[in-house]
Amino acid sequence: YVEMQVNVLRNLFEVTNGATWSNSENWDDSSGVDDVCTWWGVQCDDDTGAAISLSLSYNNLIGVIPSTIGVLTSLIELDLKDNALEGGIPSSIGNLVNLKSFNVAGNKLTGSIPSFLMDMATLEKLTFTANVFTGTIPQSIGSLQNLLQLSVGANDLTGSIPTEVGDLASMRVLDFSSNKFTGEIPSEIGRLTAVQQLSFYQNKFSGTIATDLMGLVNLKYLDFGANNLTGTIPTTMGNLPLVEQLFLDENFFMGTIPSELGGLESAYLIALNATDLEGTMPSTICDLRENLLEDLWVDCTEVECICCSNCMPTRV
Repeated sequence: YVEMQVNVLRNLFEVTNGATWSNSENWDDSSGVDDVCTWWGVQCDDDTGAAISLSLSYNNLIGVIPSTIGVLTSLIELDLKDNALEGGIPSSIGNLVNLKSFNVAGNKLTGSIPSFLMDMATLEKLTFTANVFTGTIPQSIGSLQNLLQLSVGANDLTGSIPTEVGDLASMRVLDFSSNKFTGEIPSEIGRLTAVQQLSFYQNKFSGTIATDLMGLVNLKYLDFGANNLTGTIPTTMGNLPLVEQLFLDENFFMGTIPSELGGLESAYLIALNATDLEGTMPSTICDLRENLLEDLWVDCTEVECICCSNCMPTRV
């Protein structure tokens, strides 16, 4: 197996234009170094010599992810973010039965999010941000019971968010931002009581905000901005004691701003601009400006506000 690693990694070097890598220490044949544990970006198990981490981010990899990478079954971490990789995710990735973290953010990858990834029970972090993935999120996503982070922002994904996302009990970070998702935001996400970051920014979500989401007491970042959400702002949104940034901007919320938002005592940014809200900014929220709240955004032509930091129409 250890000898096979040399061939697999040298193949990766060749098919991703290794000659132009930013750092290729010991990777080239001419180096004469066959101990992959000394190659840049490779970390091995001390006892077996098997590669357990392959971290080649920001390294100018150009081309496709070779299917031979599926031979490296000892890998726990595979980090290929911020390169120039194209094509799809090879099915052989499904052979990496020990993989916990898979990061391909910031490439030019295409195709759908493969359903075979949903069978990889060890996965804790899936990061697909800033690629050109299309299609929908597989309904079988709920089988990844160890998943802590799912980041699919800045792609061309469509369809609705599967209600099975609510089964990911260990989840800490959920990022659906900057896609083309539609439908309502599933109330089942309200079961993810450990989640800390939740972003639905810049999609086509519609309907109202489910009150079930207002029980996520560990949330620090919550972004509903730039969607087609309607209805009123739930008064129970003020019951999120740890929220530091709250974005409700660029939606179609109606009515007045609930005074209960004054309960967001950890917030340093609240964005309420570019909505159909009206009336007067509650004093309970203005009082937060004397605490941690630095940025309070609203349309001052629609909402009277003597304490807002920015009367702005859209997010900057």
